Amino acid sequence: MARVSQQTKADNSWWRILFRFVSGRDLDGIERTDATFFQKGTISVRPHITRPSRWSMLPGYVRVVVRFACVAVAFYSAKWHAQDRDNQVIVMWSIIGFVFVVFAGWWMVRTGRRTVASVRARRVLRQWIRPLHFALYGVLNVPRETDPLSYIDVPANFERDDEAIIRIGLPDTFTAEPKMRTLIASTVAEKLALGDVDPVWRVSGREPHLVMKRAPQPPSILTFADALPLFTAAEDKMPVLGLGPRQSVVAINLDEESPHIAISAGSGGGKSVMARTLISQALSRGHLACIADVKRVSHRWAKGLPGVAYARNGEEIHHMLIALAAEGERRYDLIDEHGEEYAVNFPRVYVLLEELNATMSRLQKYWDNVREKSDPKRSPAVDAIGDLLFMGRACRIHVIAIAQMLTANAIGGPAARENFAIRILSRYTMNAAKMLAPEVTPFPKSSKHRGRVQVVIGGEATATQVAFLTEDEARTFVIDSQDELDFDVPMIQLGSLQKMLSSMGLSTVLEDDDAPALPDAPAGDPVADVTPIPDHLIGLSEACAPGGVFTEHEISLDSARAARHRDPEFPTHERKDGTRMLYDPDVLRRYAENRVRPTRATARKER
Repeated sequence: MARVSQQTKADNSWWRILFRFVSGRDLDGIERTDATFFQKGTISVRPHITRPSRWSMLPGYVRVVVRFACVAVAFYSAKWHAQDRDNQVIVMWSIIGFVFVVFAGWWMVRTGRRTVASVRARRVLRQWIRPLHFALYGVLNVPRETDPLSYIDVPANFERDDEAIIRIGLPDTFTAEPKMRTLIASTVAEKLALGDVDPVWRVSGREPHLVMKRAPQPPSILTFADALPLFTAAEDKMPVLGLGPRQSVVAINLDEESPHIAISAGSGGGKSVMARTLISQALSRGHLACIADVKRVSHRWAKGLPGVAYARNGEEIHHMLIALAAEGERRYDLIDEHGEEYAVNFPRVYVLLEELNATMSRLQKYWDNVREKSDPKRSPAVDAIGDLLFMGRACRIHVIAIAQMLTANAIGGPAARENFAIRILSRYTMNAAKMLAPEVTPFPKSSKHRGRVQVVIGGEATATQVAFLTEDEARTFVIDSQDELDFDVPMIQLGSLQKMLSSMGLSTVLEDDDAPALPDAPAGDPVADVTPIPDHLIGLSEACAPGGVFTEHEISLDSARAARHRDPEFPTHERKDGTRMLYDPDVLRRYAENRVRPTRATARKER
C-alpha cells in the first residue's frame, strides 16, 4: 500500500503535471483514449469508460492551444486589473462580454441545426449503431466497452437516403483475409438493412476504414417502352415485374419459386398497375385471365379482350371460382392419367382477386342469400380459393391476391396464406411487413417513391421499380401480341371452366386463326366437340389467301386481324372451331367492298 501511495504521489508531482500541461495530456496522468499529440482519439482505452468526453478525444496540440489561451487571458486580465481599474476593468469585461456573445451565438446556431437531428440521431444509435457494434466488436477485436460512435459513422437519414455513406473504422493492425472482409461487409449490410452494397476497403495509411454505400438503386421510373424488351425476352414461366438494384431484372418464377403471388399495398400503392403488368404479359403469350373485380373499374383495359373473363359481382365471382376449382381438378385427373409431361398442354390461367377483403365479404353475403338449410354456412367459393392455392404449380393455375392488409382471414386462413411464397409490398406499414415477411429483419422502410415496391422471395426483400403501363398501352400490347401469336404448345379444351363461363357470357378462349388443331380429347373427356363444320364457312387466313375474298381488295391477314379488334363494322363470326373463328364469305366480301380505309393519322390515333 505504501509503495502505491508513493508512486501515486510521484506521478502527481508538480513537474509531471507541468509536463502534461504543456504536452496536451490529461493532468491526472490517466489516459482515457488513444488520442496522440497530432491525432484525435477514436476509441476508449479504459474498460470502465464507455463514452469518453470530447475533451479527451481532442488531439494534444488542440488542448495545448486552449490551455495557453486561458492562461494568457487570465494573466492579462490580472495585469489590467492591477494597473488601471477604471479603464482596464471596462476593457476586460468588454472582451469577456464579446467572447461570451460569440460563444453564445455559435452555440445557438449549432444547437438549432442539431435540435431536429438529435432525436433522430439518438434513435439511429439505439436501433442501428449499438446492435451493429455488438455484432462487430468480436470480429474487429475491439473492446466491448468501446463507444460505438468512436468508430461507426452512420448518417441519421441513411434509411431514406440512397446515397448515404457508412464508415466503419478499423484497427491499425487490420489485415483480414478475403473471407473475413466478406463477413464484415455482410454483417454491416445485414444489421443496417442496406440490401445490395458496394464495400470499399481502405486499409493503407494511419486510419484504415471500410466505406459502404448502397448499390445503384432501381430507376426512378420504368416506362412501357423501356420494359417492352424485357417482356419480350422473358421466359413464359417468368413474367417480369420491373427493375431492381444495378438494373437487374426482377422476374417471378411461377414454376420454381411460387405458383401464386400476394400483393399487399396501401391506398395509392399501385396495386392495379402491378396486376396490369403481370396480366398483360400473360395475355400476350396466349394464356388466360380470370379477373374478379368487385370495384368494376380497376381493370377496364382488359374488358372484352380475348382470353379474359371479367366477373364484377358476388354471383359472377362465386361461379367463376367454383369453375376454376373444377378445372384444376380436371387437369389433375388428366395429369394422373397421362403423366406430368401432359401438363405442358394446359394454358396458364391467371386468377386475379382484386380487393380481397371486400371480395370475401361479397362472396359470403351472396352465399348467405342463396344457400339452402342443408348447405354449409361457409361459402364454397371461399373453399374454392383454398383449393386453388393448395393445388400447386402442376395444373398451371396461378392466383394473384391483392389486398391492402392481407390478413389470414382475408385469404381463408393462415395455411392458405402460406402458399404465397412471393409477396409484393408497397406503401406498407411495419405491422403489415412483420405479418407478411417476418423472416426479413429488419424490413426496409416503406418508400414514398411512386412505383417502388419490395419483392420478398425466399426471405429476401428486393427493392423494385415496377414497369408502368397505361391502360391504353396494356390493351394495345395484348392485342398486337395476340395478332402475331404463334401457338408452339397446343391448347386443350377448358372443359367445365369454359362451359360455366360461357353460360355467364364471359369469353375465355383465345382467338387465333392459325392455331393448330387441338389434340384429341382423352377418353371420357366430356367436352370433346364433334359437331361438323359447315363447308361454306371460312377463316381469316383463307379469306386472305390467294384467290380469297379479301385478296382482291388488298386486305392482308394482319390488316384483317387488326380490323377484327378495332373496326366496329367488322362482321361477327358464325361459329368457332376450337380457337379458330369462322365467317360467312359473302358477309366478308360485302364488308371488304364497303369498308372505309382509315388514313395514317387516324390509324395511329386508333392504336
